[in-house]
Amino acid sequence: MGVAHRYGFKFLLDLAMDIDNKSNTKIDKTMRNAKGDMNVKEKEYNGLKQHLDSFEVVLQVMSRFKTSTIIPAQSHRSPCSAEWCLFRDNEMKKAGVFKSTPLRCATCSEVSHAVCSGLWSEDDWELLSQVEPDMDCLRCCGRKGAMIEEDARKVEREMREKLEELKRELEVAQENYRMLMTAVNGEGEKREELEKAWGDCGADMSAWQQNFTGNHTMKLLQEEAVNHYTSVFPPTDEILHVKAFLICLGKIAKLCLPRSMTDEEIAEMDALLDVMLHHLKQFQSQENMTPKLHLLLEHVLPFMRRHKTWAKTSEQGLEALHAITFMYLLLFRLLISSTQRITSVVIHFAVFNC
Repeated sequence: MGVAHRYGFKFLLDLAMDIDNKSNTKIDKTMRNAKGDMNVKEKEYNGLKQHLDSFEVVLQVMSRFKTSTIIPAQSHRSPCSAEWCLFRDNEMKKAGVFKSTPLRCATCSEVSHAVCSGLWSEDDWELLSQVEPDMDCLRCCGRKGAMIEEDARKVEREMREKLEELKRELEVAQENYRMLMTAVNGEGEKREELEKAWGDCGADMSAWQQNFTGNHTMKLLQEEAVNHYTSVFPPTDEILHVKAFLICLGKIAKLCLPRSMTDEEIAEMDALLDVMLHHLKQFQSQENMTPKLHLLLEHVLPFMRRHKTWAKTSEQGLEALHAITFMYLLLFRLLISSTQRITSVVIHFAVFNC
């Protein structure tokens, strides 16, 4: 019963998912942005944390310059005119973010390392990776000795504040994505409540295909069952139309009998189709019409009026021909031409009245 699942059960599943969605992201095609936002926040946080870890090494080296206890670097050949050339300390190799990038002072034209010239923040180094900034060295700015360390400590505090802010934003984005995925994966409370109600009616959803077998669908289309599992939702106008649609579809399914039908039953079928379509339009007006729904609405009734039956001809009989066709294809498998094989199969169908 694809019509029941596509237009009825799936609507209830989507409604349960929306109710379970406690995030601030709507469940639609744009929900993939939630993971993208989380990844962006995570990348920003990790980048700043790595930068801050390297800057901690820079601060330690500055402290040793202040107390004249630096650990001489074994190989240091880069020219640097700064008072505190940090790369003279062997520990600077641990500050992976800060490379020995040379920078020329705009005032004195002396060359110093970028980090030795006061380029410490993440924004400074991002700018340096794009263009060579026009700036003065620390000496030309009047900064020397302990003043340099004080300036660096101020930058450190600003980076820590920004890191804490990014951490909070990342936690919010992660929690938002977790709540979104809880709803999307069907792990929310309303989804569990709906599935339990379906189970109470004797129907279990296929874990793989996420639908019901024919027998279970018929159980769920009973009026008592429909009233039971739709009661897990607030009694809105939409739910009332869904209930009426499913109940009507269940009555239509009961008329699918392998016998001749009376004029009263055909008239009842006509009325049920009109009622079903009316309720369907109220809550699924934007949904596309499937071939099965089109056949049900447009072709079943004329067929019934002409042949006084509906279920005497079903797809099960046609499905049974698959096995016979396969048997004959094996029988004529030695024929090279596929056209000859198919022709022989059709002839056998005609001869043996398959």
